[in-house]
Amino acid sequence: MRYVFPDTSLFMHYRSVDQIPWSTILGDESVELIIAAPVLRELEQHKDQQRDTKLRKRARETVSRLHRWVLDGTSAEIGTRLVLRVIPKDATIDYAAHGLNPSIPDDQIIAAMIEFSSDNSLAREAIAIAAGDYLMRHKARGHGFSVASLSEELRLPDIPTDEEARLKELESENRALTSRLPRIRVGFVGTNGVLRVQLIRPVKRTHDEKAALLAEKRSEHPRHSEQTERDPSDPTFVRFAAAQIETQRKFMQQAMGEYELSVDEYNSRLEEYFEDYAQWLDRLDDHASTQARSVTLALEVRNDGTAPASNLDVAITLAVSGVRFYKKGDKALRGPHEPMPPEPVERTARQRDFLMPHGLITQVPVVPSLSINPSVTIRGDRITVWTRKLKQAQRIAIPPVVLLWADEASPVTLLYTVNTEELPTEFSDKLTILPELVGAGA
Repeated sequence: MRYVFPDTSLFMHYRSVDQIPWSTILGDESVELIIAAPVLRELEQHKDQQRDTKLRKRARETVSRLHRWVLDGTSAEIGTRLVLRVIPKDATIDYAAHGLNPSIPDDQIIAAMIEFSSDNSLAREAIAIAAGDYLMRHKARGHGFSVASLSEELRLPDIPTDEEARLKELESENRALTSRLPRIRVGFVGTNGVLRVQLIRPVKRTHDEKAALLAEKRSEHPRHSEQTERDPSDPTFVRFAAAQIETQRKFMQQAMGEYELSVDEYNSRLEEYFEDYAQWLDRLDDHASTQARSVTLALEVRNDGTAPASNLDVAITLAVSGVRFYKKGDKALRGPHEPMPPEPVERTARQRDFLMPHGLITQVPVVPSLSINPSVTIRGDRITVWTRKLKQAQRIAIPPVVLLWADEASPVTLLYTVNTEELPTEFSDKLTILPELVGAGA
C-alpha cells in the first residue's frame, strides 16, 4: 500500500484524482489518497473567493465531488484498489522542531504527512506528495517523503483568467482592425531608416593658383593699344551735352546690333571683366564649401498597409539646428556664373536675335496653375506632403531635396508625423542621416 497526499494544485490543474493511474505512477497496486485539512480549506477558498470564474467553477466541482465520495464518513473507495481518505483536523506537531512555519499552507501539508507517518508507524518513503509546483515537491523530499511524478499528459489545459481572455479578445479585435488599416512610412529610396553619406572635403585654390588663372585670362584677352582722341578745350556743358547725345546714339546702335566699342571702352570693360573674374574665383571656393556641406535626399512616402489612406498629411521636420532643406536647384545652391569678356572692337555688326520686327510682338498667354496631387512643400526645416488618397502598396516619390549644413556636417535626425482619416491617432517615427567626411581637402 502506498499513501499519497495531493496538494491543492493537483485538484486545480490536473485530471480528477479517480482518473489518474496511481498504481502505474507509484508501482504499487493499492493506493490511498489522503486529503489533509489545509487542502480542504484552500479548495473552499477557491470555491468562494477565486476571482477567475473558470477556476472558481473547477474548485466548486472538486469540493462537490469530494463531498459525494465521503458523504457517509471520512474514507471511500473511488476506484479499483484506490481509497480516498479525508483528515479534517490540522496537525498538532511542533512546527519549529521540524523547521516548518504553521502560517504557510505547504508547511501545514508537510506537518500532516509527518503526523500521519508517526501515528501509523509508517516509513516516510511509503508516503508520497502529489504536487504541481516544484517548491512543494522539494520540501517533501527534504523531509524524507517520496514524490509522485505526474506526466504533462495528466495536466488539464491551462484556463486563461478573465483578464487574459479579455486581453486575447481585444488583441484579436486589434489584429482584425489593423489588418484593414493603412501603414504609412517615410524612408530613403533604396535604404532603410538610416542613410550613410560621404561628403568630400573641398580643395581651395591658393592665392598663387588664382593669380596664375587670372594671368592666363589676361594673356587670352590683351588690352588694345589705340586711344581715342579727346578735345580738352571743350566747355564742360558742351562736353556733357555731347556725352548725352553720344550715349543715346550708342544705345540705339547697340539695340540694332550696329554699335562697335571704342578702344577705351573695350579696355575699361576688360578691366571690369578681370575684376569680376577674380571675384568669381573666390565665389567658386565658397560654392565648393557649400557643396561639401550638402547632400541630395531621395525620400518616399509609402503605404505598406492593407487599406488606402485618405487625406494623407505627412510632415518631415529637422530635429537638430544648423541644417535646413532646399529644393534642388534653389538659388542659394547655384554656383556663380563665370563672367564673360567684352566683345572685341573688331566685332561685326549683327542683328540681336532676341528682337522681333515692329508690329510682330505678341502677348504671351498666361496659363493658369493647376493643383498637383500629391502636393509637396519644401521650406526651411520642414517638408510637407499631402495627397487625397494613397492606395496600399503605392508610394509617393518626393522631389529631390538638398540638406545643407551651416557648418561641418554632423548626424541629423528627421522626425516625421503621419495623419490620415483612417488612423485614430497621429503616427510618428524618425530617420537618421550619418555623414562621413572624406578627401584630402583642407
